[in-house]
Amino acid sequence: WTVDKITNHADPRMALRSITWGDRTETIHYGGDCVLFRNDVPELIVECKAYIDTVRLKELIGESWAIHQDLPGTRRLVPPPRMCVFAGVWEVKESWKRLVEHHGMRGYVDEFFVVREGKRKDRTQTPRVSVLRRFTDYIRATVNA
Repeated sequence: WTVDKITNHADPRMALRSITWGDRTETIHYGGDCVLFRNDVPELIVECKAYIDTVRLKELIGESWAIHQDLPGTRRLVPPPRMCVFAGVWEVKESWKRLVEHHGMRGYVDEFFVVREGKRKDRTQTPRVSVLRRFTDYIRATVNA
């Protein structure tokens, strides 16, 4: 196992898909705040956010969709890695939060681990130990699979 932050989208280990048109083929690379690799194959992408607002939420769901969805005219180069989000707080209306937590609007994001209640500038709320333990168990399960 190795763990890296992939931000430049050019790391060959993150070449997840190729696309061909005409006589040209290009490889599409993805990134992640923390990527767990097994034998240089990405197994888990952990996106880390100080907060999740509506824009970030849509971006995360869209990126998960782009990684996992079968797209005509493309070829997967490796199986799609699992994806989770580790965040400080939710900064969305309750309706958006409920869509994610209770109605399946998460794209291909396996889990959202949001450690604090309240707003991001409210430092009186401490991280919830239960969420930290769930995150730890999730990582362990991935490594031990």
